[in-house]
Amino acid sequence: MRIIAGKHRGRKLYFPLDKTVRPTGDRAKEALFCILQFEIAGSVVLDLFSGSGAIGLEFISRGAERVIFCDIDARYVKKNLALAGETGEEILEGDYLKTIKKLSDRGDRFDFIYLDPPYKSGYGEKAIKVIIENNLLKTDGKIIFEHYYGKDLIDLTEYAIIYDTRVYGTQQMSFIKPKKL
Repeated sequence: MRIIAGKHRGRKLYFPLDKTVRPTGDRAKEALFCILQFEIAGSVVLDLFSGSGAIGLEFISRGAERVIFCDIDARYVKKNLALAGETGEEILEGDYLKTIKKLSDRGDRFDFIYLDPPYKSGYGEKAIKVIIENNLLKTDGKIIFEHYYGKDLIDLTEYAIIYDTRVYGTQQMSFIKPKKL
């Protein structure tokens, strides 16, 4: 696993070999960042369920101003940030729902929130609802939800709009924004 573009291009990253983290493939990462490329510079990003931190590091490498990483076990995020020489990024280790609440209470708002929870866990759909309820997105902010292809999402129409989806093998990325009331 490596960073595919930007100032850290080609940097190899640590990730567990025991399958506790499922890295986003290079093809899916490259496509994602082609879609977002003109919106990344200066952005504020939350990498929720960050695993190894590869997606957040890709945002940093491409010019994001700030990335907050969150995972229940952030040891690989810490290793990879140190490996890349990125010492100023915030790492929140713990439950995702408590993290969302903490960020909301602090007044943090994000341009992008990247969700890559364990597939078929239901955590992503719950996180989307709580993110929107807690107003964690800036006015034009987006949620990118990586999930298992073929798994129907719960009905988000009450509070969110899925405005684009992309499929890469068994990975599907759904691009979501809050519904304007």
